[in-house]
Amino acid sequence: MADVPSTPSPTDLVERDVEWSRLTTLVDRAFQGRGGSAHVLGEPGIGKTALVRALADHARSRGASVWFGSASELETRSPFGTLRRLLDTPVRALSAQQHAQLAAGPGRLALSSLWQRTHPVGANLPTQADMLHSVGWLTGELVGASPTVLVIDDVQWADEESLLFLGWLRERLTEMPLIVVTTMRDVVLSQAPSLAALISDRDAAVLRPDPLSVSGIDTVLGGMGAQASPGAAATLREVTNGNPFLVHALSAALRAESPAPLSPGRIRSAVPDSILTFMLSRMANLTPTEQRLAQATAVLDSATFPVAVATARIDLSDNPAQAADSLRSVGLFASGQGLRFRHALLRSAVYSSIGIDTRESLHRSAATVLGKSGDWARAAAHLLSCEGAGDEFAVRVLREASRQAEALGAPETVVLLLQRAVAEPPEPSVLPEVLLELGTAQLRMLDMACIETLQCGADLVVTPQEKAPFVLAIANALSYAGEHLRAARVLGELLESLPVSDRDLAMTVEAAWIAVGLLIPEYAPSVLARLRAHQGLTGATVGERLVLIQQVSASVYANEPAHVTESYANRVIGDWDTAEQFPETGDWVWPRLFLGRIGQFDRVRRLADEAYVRAEQRGSVLGMVASAFVRAFTDADAGELRSAEEHYVLMRKVDAAPGQSRSLLMDILSRGGLAQVLALQGRAPEALAALGPFDGGLPPDAPVDGIAVLEVGRGTTALSIGDYNGALAAAKQINRLGASVGVDSPLWFGWRVLAVRALRGLNRLEEAGILAREHLELCEQNGASHLYAEALSIAASVMDDEERAVAQAREAVALLAGSGARLREGHANLTLGTLLRRAGHRSLARAPLRVARDILASCGAAPAAEFAAAELAATGAHAGRGDLTRLTPSQQRVAELVLAELSNTAIAAQLQVSRKTVETHLSAIYRKLGISSRHQLTPAHVGIR
Repeated sequence: MADVPSTPSPTDLVERDVEWSRLTTLVDRAFQGRGGSAHVLGEPGIGKTALVRALADHARSRGASVWFGSASELETRSPFGTLRRLLDTPVRALSAQQHAQLAAGPGRLALSSLWQRTHPVGANLPTQADMLHSVGWLTGELVGASPTVLVIDDVQWADEESLLFLGWLRERLTEMPLIVVTTMRDVVLSQAPSLAALISDRDAAVLRPDPLSVSGIDTVLGGMGAQASPGAAATLREVTNGNPFLVHALSAALRAESPAPLSPGRIRSAVPDSILTFMLSRMANLTPTEQRLAQATAVLDSATFPVAVATARIDLSDNPAQAADSLRSVGLFASGQGLRFRHALLRSAVYSSIGIDTRESLHRSAATVLGKSGDWARAAAHLLSCEGAGDEFAVRVLREASRQAEALGAPETVVLLLQRAVAEPPEPSVLPEVLLELGTAQLRMLDMACIETLQCGADLVVTPQEKAPFVLAIANALSYAGEHLRAARVLGELLESLPVSDRDLAMTVEAAWIAVGLLIPEYAPSVLARLRAHQGLTGATVGERLVLIQQVSASVYANEPAHVTESYANRVIGDWDTAEQFPETGDWVWPRLFLGRIGQFDRVRRLADEAYVRAEQRGSVLGMVASAFVRAFTDADAGELRSAEEHYVLMRKVDAAPGQSRSLLMDILSRGGLAQVLALQGRAPEALAALGPFDGGLPPDAPVDGIAVLEVGRGTTALSIGDYNGALAAAKQINRLGASVGVDSPLWFGWRVLAVRALRGLNRLEEAGILAREHLELCEQNGASHLYAEALSIAASVMDDEERAVAQAREAVALLAGSGARLREGHANLTLGTLLRRAGHRSLARAPLRVARDILASCGAAPAAEFAAAELAATGAHAGRGDLTRLTPSQQRVAELVLAELSNTAIAAQLQVSRKTVETHLSAIYRKLGISSRHQLTPAHVGIR
């Protein structure tokens, strides 16, 4: 139900001339076809609501449409709840024909999800950008060409999704005759980035009304017709601190008590402790029906008359309509449609005065009333304020609300609701289902409490088939925590107990066991043997596809030709609505990671970006971390160092949920990868800091894949500071790790490349040559052209035969041109140019050295680019001209949103562009400003003082 503002009192605008002028000017703009926004900030009672209600009345009197809504504390956990309340009146006013027309267009998703309460599932889950676009299109159609004022009172209580929509909308206000006005209490904006982003808009009016002066209070008293003795206004100013609501309320209460003039003594004697307590004491003579209705409305926050009456369990024979009118007459309820308090301070005071048992009973009653109407989210919000009572309908409400929250991408809410459902508790036959839902939701948030939750569920069921979903989820959690051995054990126990008749389930469990076993030295030989027994699979079932995914890894272990690995990957990457197509397990990660290693960088970026969006829409931290890692690893491999850094940082940020410990594997992967790309950019101190927590070593059971990435980071960092022995030690450790699980393939980790560079620095060229030739042979066997070309270039750099080295380096450059492996291409050109210059062919060296300098600089590899520039200068060539530093308007806007602490995905949603476009803008911004990450961006860079 949208709020309908009551007609304001003339005294509401005392000393509000400046604010009123700014707001009415915005309404004038709407009638000129241009939109705008304003935000009114201040403490409760300062007059924010009165001001915007007066504006709504003014706009309506001029013929504008007014949509007025108040955010509620109960809606904080209800995705798009505030927005639905705001647009409820215009949507429900649509005729059947209008509704059908809108539902046939882009507004269908918003109408079905927010009003018809039907949600897509599985692969059809919409992205956040889809929902924002749908709601935005619907808003535009509802506005049309009519001047419209959209008001949200107490926006600090709005849900995150509604706030994101307001941010999205502000970018488009100039295109429609729509004015957006919000009120909010003063909050710590650094803790509320979405609110901070709203008021950071340079085109928005930000208004902060002041407390009333003594003169202003005199004017208010005169407007109320109150008689006051000298000094009364000053005393009111003292006891109320000039708060307009308290001035009005206290004066009205004293006048109702006695017609005698207000005097300083009377005012002071009336409020020895709390003004609100005094005001409530004036309502002690309410009838039981009036008290019950007031209490129910305080619990509901605001409601329609029938809902409030049903919640209060008032019989119609007790005349609840008369009770509502009485509550309005004594100043407790506001005038207008529906039931709501005249001010939030009154509602809070009444709510606080309700006894604990009565309050809980009313919340549970409200949940029943709202749940039976299908308003699951609001019903569940009331149950969160109650203790459990074993009510099966309450369990249903909480589970239905959790499904809605999942469909709208609110993972914390999903967990909160399901935890409350478990606490109700459900019937014994239903409890395992709820525990599985809760454990899965916790896993998606990388909350390792999921293991205990899932184990509790597994203990409540009997058969292996019933235990399987719990154990598979537990193993997945253990794998992401880096506890591969423990995961292998629980999966092995389940596998032994499953009947052979359930082939696909057995194959699913076996595939999970193989996946972790491939990373455990003592398990690797046996799991590889098990894989060889599975030949001729078509991928027709989930179990077969999961086994085929492990064949991708096995083909890499055996260093089979890249096209074989690719063929396996292509058979398991598809559009099926099954778990392995969603980025929440290693089954999703490995095929895409190896496709990137083969050289399909753009395809993997697209797959990772799509997965991140889907994971974000579902609110899956697990999925966001996995897809961010694949994107970061692939970007680093391709040489897009700045983008790789952004995604490693994103991975760490997403994985650092408040109150949760970071998983060991995710910490190792992100720190190792981040150190690598920072070192390549010439930021060795930052790389060393990233590696710092593991300087003392790793736990003995640390995961092999994590250690390998960490050692790559260590080795690359050591190379960057000239610690060639340290780099060589890291390369040898990567070799030992690979050997322990039976893999020596350039598609896994090309440790020999790192070792050759370290040996070259140590002037141990003979050893370097041996390893370079070994690496070249392995790459030739594998057939991934960019890796083979890199091997040619590496081998050329340590050859004695100058002529052959140059020829081999030329071949490498030709193979890498257009490959997408930009960093390798830059290094190959650098090797060729350096070889030519040192052979005395200075003029021939210039072209590859220029290409090397430009490519390496564009990759962000500053030290290598500087070395190329030095080599170029040594040929007698002149340096080129740098980029201009002026940002385009689009880059400026992206930079401003970065400063407001929005993620790349949130920026993309607000600007209605792809994340790739945002990343492209950021790369240009960093290059122009001479910085390398969003953390180095300052307000001064974009002209903000």
